[in-house]
Amino acid sequence: MSSKPRISDYRKVEDKILLIQPLESENDFKLSIYDCQTKMARACLFPLLLKIKEVKLFDYDKDIYHVILVHEDLNTCLWTTTETPLHFGRTVCTNTQIKSDMESSFFLDRSRNSQIFLNFRTQTNQQKTLRSTNKGRTWNEITILNPNKFKYDEPVHFIFSRHDPRNVPETFTEGDIQYQVLKDGLQPFITYDKGNSWTAAPKTRSNIILLNYGMVLLSIDKDTDYINYSFDYANTWIRHKVFNLKPKVLYIGRLTETDQKALIIIKMSLTNLIKFSIIDFSKYFELDCTDEQYQLWDLPTSDGFCHHGTIVEMTTRIPDNLCVDKKDMHISFESICSCTPDYFGCTYGYQPFSDLCVPDSLFGNLQQTFKCKYESYHNIEDQRGFIKIQKNICLPHIDYRNKNQISSEFCGNYDHTNFLLLYSSTHLYISRVLTYSTDVMIKRPISMDIYLNPTMGKPFAFDFPGQIIYSYNDKRITKYPFFGTLQQSIYYLNDDVMAMVYDPLTHVLVYLTRKNRLKLLSTITNFQQIFYEEVVTFKYIPYQRYISFVTYTNYVCYSDLREKPICYRPHFNVLQAYVDREQYTMYLLTSLHVLEIVTFVNNITDIKLLTKIPDVDDFTVFKNNLYYLTQGNLMHMKMGNLFERFLIDANHHFTHLVFHRVYLQIIKCGCPGNMIQYNNECICPENSPNCLANSCAGFFCDNSICLPDNVKCNGSNDCGDNSDEINCSHKCTENNHLCLGSCMSKDIVCGDDHIMDTPKDQKFSLTHISMFFCKYDK
Repeated sequence: MSSKPRISDYRKVEDKILLIQPLESENDFKLSIYDCQTKMARACLFPLLLKIKEVKLFDYDKDIYHVILVHEDLNTCLWTTTETPLHFGRTVCTNTQIKSDMESSFFLDRSRNSQIFLNFRTQTNQQKTLRSTNKGRTWNEITILNPNKFKYDEPVHFIFSRHDPRNVPETFTEGDIQYQVLKDGLQPFITYDKGNSWTAAPKTRSNIILLNYGMVLLSIDKDTDYINYSFDYANTWIRHKVFNLKPKVLYIGRLTETDQKALIIIKMSLTNLIKFSIIDFSKYFELDCTDEQYQLWDLPTSDGFCHHGTIVEMTTRIPDNLCVDKKDMHISFESICSCTPDYFGCTYGYQPFSDLCVPDSLFGNLQQTFKCKYESYHNIEDQRGFIKIQKNICLPHIDYRNKNQISSEFCGNYDHTNFLLLYSSTHLYISRVLTYSTDVMIKRPISMDIYLNPTMGKPFAFDFPGQIIYSYNDKRITKYPFFGTLQQSIYYLNDDVMAMVYDPLTHVLVYLTRKNRLKLLSTITNFQQIFYEEVVTFKYIPYQRYISFVTYTNYVCYSDLREKPICYRPHFNVLQAYVDREQYTMYLLTSLHVLEIVTFVNNITDIKLLTKIPDVDDFTVFKNNLYYLTQGNLMHMKMGNLFERFLIDANHHFTHLVFHRVYLQIIKCGCPGNMIQYNNECICPENSPNCLANSCAGFFCDNSICLPDNVKCNGSNDCGDNSDEINCSHKCTENNHLCLGSCMSKDIVCGDDHIMDTPKDQKFSLTHISMFFCKYDK
């Protein structure tokens, strides 16, 4: 007879119990969910590499389970069930050394389509509240307004422990109340559109209540002799004195569930006498609302108005009408809208990164997406990690429910995901570009704040397929993963970096220095070189492998990094330029911020003007689509119709934008002609062992391997020929290395930079262009 499993702890929500079972062989836990109705327990499935240190929270709503887990590496993450039953995916993480109370920063709103609210701390050390309506896949900023409908200027984060569902009638499902704690009391906020926007109410020291039918908002003023109330959805407030001697408020709530009366219980400060008072607003609402006293409006979501394939039309009382709204349902009509995977979370094995779904590193390697047959998925663009939708119905494909499979077993039509990276002065956003046949659409920008560590204003670049961020600060390039806290300094540079991008296909950092040198640095071989001198600005779009740049002498040049640049000198001053050889189009941003778009056939000196766009600050190109910034607004123009220009976003005041493409193919790589490939690295041949010595961005081994400069004299044969362990003044420990006579951590590379620069009379070098060439594995 088998013994029952040992349960060390449990969490219970309604009729579901999370069973926590320790694993004896390792420091880990197995989780199961017991259903009190069926009296059956089923195991929860997580990525194999996850080690659970602690369970912080368990919650449940409408077949969706949420758990907050502390990992072995002390990351604390919110995990949510995917469309595959009881298969969990992580949605957002924080580090317990920084913030140990994630469960108090998380609020599940069961009554309003299982939306989730999350508090997080920004880089400026301010708390901020975000909202998700798709199981934590994307987190959107909520709109905070003053009663006059102007934007609320102060930073806001809700204290979820103050939330009381009894403050709002059960039938008024589109309304809710949250609070921010201030030094001198509480700042209430109320929503009338299911959490999309929140309006500030007068400050109080107690809770605020909504009377029956949503007719009256009532609170006690900070001066407790007064009450504040509103009849028009918190647009205007009336302050009225009802008490004396500033009593202590013990309770405020609805008297019954059928009238406009409130019960207030106070305690007199001098006598300790407790008084019960009834405030009656019934005389203001004598008649029921007629049809003419209602208004129609579409219920917004975080990124538009479409709710899982339907647009919801609401019917609510016009705020100025003092009539009783006795409608049981305020939803008057639902119309069909396009169903997209954005309504759902990522598939099992993937996790969100802003508006993307990326493979979860705890899962291990995921197999490649295969090509769809045309007749089966001809209208579906592959977005790796996104849910595939059933035909003619806005539900996930039935295979997610019937099989314990991950999304890589589904097909796709494309091998990439396109998106814009959008910069403001303080924040960074992603906006995914979706391609359906000939139409290009763009999604509302999604903040990257909860994923990012780099300080805005410092140069940084993204390796999206590798899930790595490269940042430059204090003469060092540092890399760290999208998820986790480990960061490592990998290169020391003797010339400050002004801007950089990363090419994930060739594994090359392209960067511009303060000395106006455009350089290439291979993160595979650790070799670097000067590509061109006297460069002022550059644009590089990795999926095309084309670089365009402007020189001090106003030349516009372009190249694919493997050939000598072709240059052209316009008759006007140019700030930025991009030459699209595939579309035979050149984009020239003048010093007057006019974007001139010209075409050419073979020779870029033989051009024809297409159009001019004034007041442009930055731009990027995707095929025949132009995205540009004007006065901080994001605009789109299709090159086939130069007169149709669309405003995409006017809310974030963007300063810079970059087009990115994440490839899904396996990449095969090779080496330049004067080098050979060995163990997936490029090395010099035996007859020319020092062919790239002057281009090494770190420590150059005697066997011609270039390593980051953090390997010397630590007892480890990193070079393979022990050349990093000779000529040592003294030895360091394994986790350190010798730098300028002292031992320092391997996480910081040595600052003894010995890179030799290209002679000043040589602006371009073909010697070692692109240290690591790659091609698709078709």
